Amino acid sequence: MGPFPLPEAIRRHPVAWGLAATFAASLLLRGLYLAGSPDRDWPFSIFFAGDARFFHTAALDFARGREGAAAREVQ
Repeated sequence: MGPFPLPEAIRRHPVAWGLAATFAASLLLRGLYLAGSPDRDWPFSIFFAGDARFFHTAALDFARGREGAAAREVQ
């Protein structure tokens, strides 16, 4: 018994194919974004560097069970 033809596989597993297509599209968009950014030759992106401290502080506040500045700014 060989593999299913492509239309048959898509019809049998539409959610899996949808997830795979979404993942492939997002991976392509991320690659295009990083390739088109001015810091493409660096080992990290400057566009993501500023968020790390913000998310780390929010995660610490959440873990400690208190409402931090991050939660107040969203409201």
